[in-house]
Amino acid sequence: MLPCKFSLREINAIFNCLFPNIVKDSGPTNIRVTESNAHSVRLEWDLPETESCYGRTDIVIVLYVHDVSTKVYTVSRNTKFIDMVGLEASLEYKVVFSLGYGEQRLGNMPYTFRTAEEDKSGTTGGIVGGVIAAVIIIALVIIIIVLIRRGKLEPVRERLRPLTVRFRNTINGRSNNSYAKSIGDEMYIYGGMTFDESQAWHIGRNKVTLESLVKSGHFANIFKASVSYGSRNQVRAVAKCLKDSYSARDKELMMAKINFTGTQLADHPNVLKFFGAVLDDNDIGPFMIYEYCENGNLRDYLESQRNNVTMELHENMFHFGLDTCKGMEFLVSRKIVHRRLAARNILLKSLNEVKIFGFGPQNFEVDDDGDVESGKKERIPIKWMAPECMDSTAGATEKSDVWSYGVVLWEIFSLGETPYPGIRSRDLPARLRKGERLPKPELCDDTWYGLMQRTWNKSQDKRPTFTEMKEELEQLFVQPAGDDLYYYKR
Repeated sequence: MLPCKFSLREINAIFNCLFPNIVKDSGPTNIRVTESNAHSVRLEWDLPETESCYGRTDIVIVLYVHDVSTKVYTVSRNTKFIDMVGLEASLEYKVVFSLGYGEQRLGNMPYTFRTAEEDKSGTTGGIVGGVIAAVIIIALVIIIIVLIRRGKLEPVRERLRPLTVRFRNTINGRSNNSYAKSIGDEMYIYGGMTFDESQAWHIGRNKVTLESLVKSGHFANIFKASVSYGSRNQVRAVAKCLKDSYSARDKELMMAKINFTGTQLADHPNVLKFFGAVLDDNDIGPFMIYEYCENGNLRDYLESQRNNVTMELHENMFHFGLDTCKGMEFLVSRKIVHRRLAARNILLKSLNEVKIFGFGPQNFEVDDDGDVESGKKERIPIKWMAPECMDSTAGATEKSDVWSYGVVLWEIFSLGETPYPGIRSRDLPARLRKGERLPKPELCDDTWYGLMQRTWNKSQDKRPTFTEMKEELEQLFVQPAGDDLYYYKR
């Protein structure tokens, strides 16, 4: 008998003639766009209740970009949706769905969609709002000049300076230098933690929509996202997701961060709010959901204001210092050592509310931004670190964070300058041992610089606690009866 070679298509045709009542495949049907914006879409589809004689395999999705390049997604066989991000606005895309059987592909299903147009309403509104604001400011300046010339403002200068940041009650904590755990122990404990039942901070994957990529690090990608709490309640958020080529070690580190944050942290106005984590996505792995901070990190914000130093900015600087202290006092009360406190690890909401982040279980392969670099020892931001932690942060305590807080204050009043300009990190320890410290910033008064100098005491025991500093700083502010604003006294 002569050998015969048939293609997979021919075999399918013969099979269909012999067995017409058997389900041919288990591919997606009713493909549709359920959520869309200018740079991302969510595609959903249905799957047959009955699997084919072949069984059900992974679904391969090919995205055609400008009919020139392609991007291939592979999702598990039971998946019913995918978020495609990083798309161009107002552009038609073609996708082809198929089932993978080894190197063969069955059931090609083409589908096209168009992304939404870029929203430009915010730009127009911003221009109009800017013009109105400019007119109001000019009018106020004229009124103030007239009042000053007439001597009407002299009594006000001796009183309180109004601020626009709302007063917040804080949770009092106690100083405790004995709570620092071994870094390795933290990673082992939280990375291997399991729960018998779903926790309140577990979020279903179908409630989270990933939108545009914000930042890509060594360990994770940060996406702008939205979380659904009901049909009409969408909350803006950011998602910290593992990269496409993540390893088992990366996944363990992510689980350690998730379990640490979910079990050890509580809400505080000056700490970045943890919405929860998604654990049921087998394709991209577990990921974390945080509140969205519109104004970015404190360092970048301060740098952007260097050519716009106003009374309002100066007042905000005082509040950045106080609110950072409040957030750190809260972490102390939760027995958490930050180890990486710096202006880059402080975010700002739309009204410039301080939100501390960047803390959690650490290991010796974590860099400044919490990203893993395998094979390298712990990277330490020397210019922010207390002398006792310049070789390792394993023994860091509250008093180590106090030193870093003093450097943050220096960053605030120097508008985001890098500490110890002109000095290399490797030369800094020797200069600190000789008593050298950061100079007084131009925009800083004696009260705040005096506090900085106390945080940089060589002896840990002589450095103040966050509770002591908070109580001292709050004496510089008062809250008039019946008012929810608080004011800074000169």
